Amino acid sequence: MADTNTTQLEKTVTQQVQSAVVTTIAKPEVDANMSAATKIIDAVVNGILPTLLNATNNEPWYQSKVLWGQFVVIIGILLNMLGVTLSASMAVMIPTLGIPLVGAAITIYGRLKAKKPPTP
Repeated sequence: MADTNTTQLEKTVTQQVQSAVVTTIAKPEVDANMSAATKIIDAVVNGILPTLLNATNNEPWYQSKVLWGQFVVIIGILLNMLGVTLSASMAVMIPTLGIPLVGAAITIYGRLKAKKPPTP
């Protein structure tokens, strides 16, 4: 279903950008050539579409970080229900080492994927 929504959003955004670019280039006070319209449209659509897809939750399910996080939670619950347990030393090691490492990894990943520079 997300793929259908994604396709529709892509079409709508492309049509709207195309209309705005062509209308703007056609104005006599704008110093642009109509032959550049396709490149301008592609640059604008490709620049904003990923942000729009993410902001509207229209990315495919397999690209959703929230969904993957929930899969990890479900796997943990299922393993617990199946009787998989941790040794005492492992139970201590996970919170003391694992959680900070996962937190650091998520922070680094988030910073690398961010579009804006960090604010002071």
